[in-house]
Amino acid sequence: MIKGTRLGSSDPKGCFNIGLPSGKSLFQLQAERILCAQRLATQAMEEGSAASVTIHWYIMTSPVTRKFFESHKCFGLEADQVTFSSKVAKSPDGNGGVYSALKSSRLLEDMATRGIKYVDYYGVHNALVRMADPTFLGYFIDKGVAAAAKVVRKAYPQEKVGVFVRREGGPLTVVEYSELDQSLAFAINQQTGHHRFCWSNV
Repeated sequence: MIKGTRLGSSDPKGCFNIGLPSGKSLFQLQAERILCAQRLATQAMEEGSAASVTIHWYIMTSPVTRKFFESHKCFGLEADQVTFSSKVAKSPDGNGGVYSALKSSRLLEDMATRGIKYVDYYGVHNALVRMADPTFLGYFIDKGVAAAAKVVRKAYPQEKVGVFVRREGGPLTVVEYSELDQSLAFAINQQTGHHRFCWSNV
């Protein structure tokens, strides 16, 4: 669960009204994007097919979030296509902790039972997230890779975002801005002329 304390709210961030004229919460925006992606995917299926597409939504959450969804009738989604995590992490280990949490909570088994092949993971506080982005997911699936991530170039060296790095002899990983030495944050890649560690994790 991510609380919105820096936003002046004690509620989870997804429940927060971000000031849109519509008054929609982040959760409502994301639910509507899921509904839209389902509709587009169903339309793209072979003509004459009676099947429809359902995107299942797993939410790491708190009892407050569950009640929020119930009071809003799951924002138009079917109640059985939304699964809430059963326990709140009091000392979470960052975004990477979601993977071990999926395993320990048996949600990976639940996904297998539902026939889910691909997982699109995002931070609920990202108001611009394009959930189930068909172009990105299509490219990822076409390439047959195990995992993929979207990145944007950092606006300036001290920007408070995690960046992708490749540790010597290892895979790509994300280093949080608080762990990146200032000399590395300002280092220049001599081949490109850009900052060496400029690709931020969105």
